[in-house]
Amino acid sequence: MKKIIFSLIAIAIILVLVLCMPREYSQTDYAMNTVISVTARAKSGKQTVQKAIDEVKRIDALMSTTLEGSDIYKVNSAKAGTYVKVSDETYELIKMSLMVSDKTDGAFDITVNPLSEKWNFTSSNPEVPKKEDIQNLLEIVNYKDVLLNDADRSVCLARDGMSISLGAVAKGYAASRAMEILKKAKVKDAIIDLGGNIYALGDKRIGIQTPFKPRGEYFTVCEVADTSVVTSGAYERYFEKDGKRYHHILDPKTGYPADTDIESVTVISEDSALADALSTAIFVSGSDKADKILSEFEGAEAVILTSDGEVIRPGE
Repeated sequence: MKKIIFSLIAIAIILVLVLCMPREYSQTDYAMNTVISVTARAKSGKQTVQKAIDEVKRIDALMSTTLEGSDIYKVNSAKAGTYVKVSDETYELIKMSLMVSDKTDGAFDITVNPLSEKWNFTSSNPEVPKKEDIQNLLEIVNYKDVLLNDADRSVCLARDGMSISLGAVAKGYAASRAMEILKKAKVKDAIIDLGGNIYALGDKRIGIQTPFKPRGEYFTVCEVADTSVVTSGAYERYFEKDGKRYHHILDPKTGYPADTDIESVTVISEDSALADALSTAIFVSGSDKADKILSEFEGAEAVILTSDGEVIRPGE
C-alpha cells in the first residue's frame, strides 16, 4: 500500500513539474511591410508573445512614412525649415541614423526616401526611373539637411521636397524593444524574426540565407547568444528589366541600386537598430570598406558573401 502511495506521489510531482515547465509559444503577424514572428518559451508565453507583437506594431505606427499622424509622416509633411516635435524614441533613432551616416560617409542615409518612392520596388509593376528624375531627386538627398533640436526633441527638414524614412532601422529598433518585453517577463529562450531581422535570446544557431536560392538554404551558420543578426541582400526585393536586375538598396550618391561586390551582408550586434543601419552601409560601400566601417562601432561583427561566392568575415 505504501508503495502505491509513494508511486502516486511521485507521479503527482512529475505532473506538477511538467505543468510548471515553460512551454513554447509562437505567433505570426504582419507589420512593417513584412511577415513578423515571435517565438518564446515561457510560463505565460501566449500573453508575453502577444505583448511583443503589439510592441512591434506600436513602433510601426509611430514611425511609418505613410500612416497619417505618425512622427515621420508629420516631419515629412511639414514645410521646409519647420521644426516638428517628435517622440523621444523617434528622435533618438533619427539621431543615431545621422551618426551612422557621418561615420559611413553617407553610405547610410535616411533622406534617400524620395528616390525609394520613385523606384517604387513594392509596386506590382516597377519601372526604372528616368535619368533626369533621379538627378533631380539627388539634389534633396543629404542627411546633413536633417536638423535636430535637442532642447525640445524636434526635427527639421531644411529643403523643399525632402523626406525621410526609418525603414532601414525601425525593424531593428522594434526587434530590440520586443526583446526587452520578453526579458522583463523573465523569458530566457526566444527568437524574434522581423522579416530577416533576427533577435536571439539564449544560445542559437542562425542560418544565413543563400541569395537567390530556395528559402532555408544557407551558405553559413552563425552561433550566437542574446544578440541580433541582421541581413541585407540584393535578393530580398528586386525586379528585372531588359535582362538587368535592380534591387532595392539604393546608393545615396548615385540614386541607383548599389553596385558593389556584395551579394549579402549580415551584421551581428546587441544593438539591432545599429545592425540594421550597418548592414545597409556596408552593402552600399563594398567589402573593401567593411573593416573601416565596423571599426567605428564597438561590438559589431559582419559576415559578407561576395558576388563571386567568397565568404568574408571582416576583422578576422
